Amino acid sequence: MIILDTCALVWLVDSPHNLSKKALQNIKDSDSLAVLPISAWEIALKCRNGGIQMKKNMDPLNWYSEALTDYGMKEIQLNAQLLCSSVLLPPIHRDPCDRIIIAAAIEYRCAVVTADKVFSKYPQLEVVW
Repeated sequence: MIILDTCALVWLVDSPHNLSKKALQNIKDSDSLAVLPISAWEIALKCRNGGIQMKKNMDPLNWYSEALTDYGMKEIQLNAQLLCSSVLLPPIHRDPCDRIIIAAAIEYRCAVVTADKVFSKYPQLEVVW
């Protein structure tokens, strides 16, 4: 299983040319892709604030739901264990959304696709980019 961070998810669906060749190949070769619902929240927030606009001018929830269906992605549910684990991580990454994604990747022992270089500072985390 590979987890996509929020940017990787958006790029995969709306502009795959933004993904690295290695990331795109790993996504294609993976038997299972996963995302966290915190990415839907982050996308909705960025849309509301004008930071991004989804292709087809879809609202964020419909865009996210369609992306999961179209790419056969699993949604990793947030739970108390995962949320608390994100708080207990070393304070390398400051973004709480990214910390939750990092905690999930560590908990489920899977790689995370991200262009964010800070992720690779967690030695127990496999980063694909």
